[in-house]
Amino acid sequence: MVGGPTLDLNLTSIFAHGSFSNSVNANAPRNDAPGVIPYGAFGTPIAHFSFSVGIGVAPELVSVSNWNYMDAPGVAGASYGLENWRRPPTPGSLRRPAGPCSPLP
Repeated sequence: MVGGPTLDLNLTSIFAHGSFSNSVNANAPRNDAPGVIPYGAFGTPIAHFSFSVGIGVAPELVSVSNWNYMDAPGVAGASYGLENWRRPPTPGSLRRPAGPCSPLP
């Protein structure tokens, strides 16, 4: 339970690393740029009640992923060769949690 209106604003950064292996890739690394994620929350007590209410905003992962890998041969040995998979940032994806809280007895 919060004693009065409370606002919390934060920034966090993400440095992701990864790789995968298959029949034609011994170590296909993930090449990416670090991401910075802003998030915040607001909570306030409800007058004449013994609980508070809070809301928050947290964006989904905002980093860019860039994978380079060799396509594995398929039917009759056909392959697309060196492939690039890129995931652009998705700044429009937000989580918006909200809910009441009450002190434990």
